[in-house]
Amino acid sequence: MVPGILQKLPILCPQDISCRTDLYEVTFLERTLAALRADPSCDAVRVGVSVPNASLAGDHLAVLFNSLITNQVMRRYAFDFIGGIPDAPEFRTEYAGEDIAFNQLFHWCFNTRRIDDRLYHHEPEANSAIWNFAN
Repeated sequence: MVPGILQKLPILCPQDISCRTDLYEVTFLERTLAALRADPSCDAVRVGVSVPNASLAGDHLAVLFNSLITNQVMRRYAFDFIGGIPDAPEFRTEYAGEDIAFNQLFHWCFNTRRIDDRLYHHEPEANSAIWNFAN
């Protein structure tokens, strides 16, 4: 359950308990919120991702970009329409299927913009789905 005032904010930046050490560039919110303000038809903005402790490039980095939920901001109405991030056991697999399922549905239903600059630095925990994918 989201506490008090956070339930009323019109913009969300989804977080993941397994991403406690991840870092955002100082300009992350400024740039993503500016993109949302500039285009009212835009429902979410995703940013590029770096993985400092893994050597990911090309297709592997694209898979990571498309599977994370933490590298984006989105309008609350769109998140609520999707029903949030699925928590059924069918999605919570060793491959982190809940994030991928959410992203696929969200980005099929809503307009998303992309900022290619790597404004999000993902540090996967050992033996997580992304760690296993990257290594």
